[in-house]
Amino acid sequence: MTKIKSTLVVTDTEIIMVRGDAVELDVQLYDDPDGEQEHEMQDGETLTLTVRKNPKGNDEEEPLISIMSEETSIRIPASATENLPYGAYSADIEFSSPRLASPVTIWPHRMPYDMARFGALKNFVIGTEIT
Repeated sequence: MTKIKSTLVVTDTEIIMVRGDAVELDVQLYDDPDGEQEHEMQDGETLTLTVRKNPKGNDEEEPLISIMSEETSIRIPASATENLPYGAYSADIEFSSPRLASPVTIWPHRMPYDMARFGALKNFVIGTEIT
């Protein structure tokens, strides 16, 4: 028998989840380029998940989902997706700190030339529920 731990799939470039499920994204931050010293969130530091139908600048006013966390995890409540149509959306996660001049996009893991080439990433997928 297969054991299922979660209805969430996260890769370096994509998040796939079931509509209406509550999920938690564990975000790994490091203080060194080798990924050996794990970052501990400090006062004023935040992670923000933003999900839009299309990337900002494509005449869309408000994000469909915007969740800020002061921890290295982001909890997506069931209510955030339960009324969204099934399909693919554009998403990113930004890290903000009082030590930085502006927020830094830490996910998805794509090079800037990839983002220009792919345009609307459509990297946040909401799948159908069975029950």
